Amino acid sequence: LDGSLFKGKYIINLDSEEEGKITVSCAGGVTAIATITKEYKDITSPKTAYDVSIKGLQGGHSGMEIDKQRANSNVLMGRVLNELCKNIDYDLVTIHGGLKNNAIPREAECVILVDSKYEDSLQKEINTMLDIFKNEYKTSDPNVNLACNKVEKNYDKALSDDIKNKIIGVLNLMPRGIQTMSADIEGLVESSTNLGVVVTSDNEVKFELATRSSVKSLKDDLNNRMNLLCEYLGVKLELEDDYPEWEYVKNSKLEKICVDTYEELTGKNPEIIAIHAGLECGLLLDAIKGAEAVSIGPDLFDVHTPNEHLSVGSTERTWDYLVAVLKNVK
Repeated sequence: LDGSLFKGKYIINLDSEEEGKITVSCAGGVTAIATITKEYKDITSPKTAYDVSIKGLQGGHSGMEIDKQRANSNVLMGRVLNELCKNIDYDLVTIHGGLKNNAIPREAECVILVDSKYEDSLQKEINTMLDIFKNEYKTSDPNVNLACNKVEKNYDKALSDDIKNKIIGVLNLMPRGIQTMSADIEGLVESSTNLGVVVTSDNEVKFELATRSSVKSLKDDLNNRMNLLCEYLGVKLELEDDYPEWEYVKNSKLEKICVDTYEELTGKNPEIIAIHAGLECGLLLDAIKGAEAVSIGPDLFDVHTPNEHLSVGSTERTWDYLVAVLKNVK
């Protein structure tokens, strides 16, 4: 973006999700992509295929809901695969989970091959893990479900043991969830990662993580730790779509205009907040030197889930507020 094209110095972002709150700072982020090139082994003895699936999770926005302690289906699947290794000799064929790296994944699925002598043990292990998950997430994700069903299909090859172990390593060891909390703003998540996507294609297994932090050095530290882990596991790691954090600026003229306008319209004081999600303001401020920014928006709910919706009344009030702010800017 060529910032010299802009004459205005006020940026009003409309990507916020709570009426009555003026956002003045947000986290920066980067997408980390870990890739494992597939290697196979032949299946020489009869084995039964099973589809192992995790469903029923709430999911949510990996910035706004990361502090809700909701389960991550990809992380749970990693735990299941690791636990099964202790008592059952199985082969892994495919694994998939999540759709977007910036959404907490709600579902995950894999296909495994098991010798007939382990079939009863497999169901017991799955039931035990389901009981564990039901207990751990009885409050934050009470509808978690783990199922294991036979697949009427024969497989003559599966991923090699080395590749299977690398997949289990990434799923269990990569940094995930909240990493640091802000010491300056109570309750604000400072740094986090979200293992949002796992996908098996023809030639590789790919993992996508959304890393966020309001402190650049902490974001860099997370990237470095993930890189060290991937080097240790023999996994390729690439960083994409890096965007800067939006640091709070004291004594902002635009912030004062927005606060005064809100008080004029409602007779109430708006709440000034910083969020852990990523907004466009950091990128725009990086390009448009000397600009000031705020972010506002109507009440939205269950963002980045199939239940996402907004309040129509709140949208109308936010529109009126925006128009009034623009008049006062003039």
